[in-house]
Amino acid sequence: MFIENYIQRKVNKLIKKSATSNPEIIMRTTLKHIDFDYAPLSKNLNGYYLYLSKNKRVIRVNSSLDEIKKQFVLFHETGHCVLEHEDQVLLDRADSMDSVDKLRNEYDANLFASYFFKIHNNIDKNNLNGICLPEYIKYLISKFL
Repeated sequence: MFIENYIQRKVNKLIKKSATSNPEIIMRTTLKHIDFDYAPLSKNLNGYYLYLSKNKRVIRVNSSLDEIKKQFVLFHETGHCVLEHEDQVLLDRADSMDSVDKLRNEYDANLFASYFFKIHNNIDKNNLNGICLPEYIKYLISKFL
């Protein structure tokens, strides 16, 4: 439960500092060092996060996604930033240590997005199944219920 508690603290602190859980407002006010926008991306790409420097980061979310998916992807990419995932260059080899790190970073960003999504959309046990997200993401959200 350590990572879940850590993520809850990070998200709650960000919401408190921003006085909102609206991801777009947070991007444009509290996380000003992030160059954020929606953009037409490849069909197979939901979004991306680039760490250029401590004061310059880029988040792009695929503008063709539906609103729920856009929101979740924005939370996910924000998670990479807030969780300080700076080493996103990765060799595409299952046996490399970079692959393990990448998988861990993706899992942590999904957890971050799941908790943030839960808070922003007032998700509880009663309405979780009505959300149009993959079962894996619903499982991660349920960790915070």
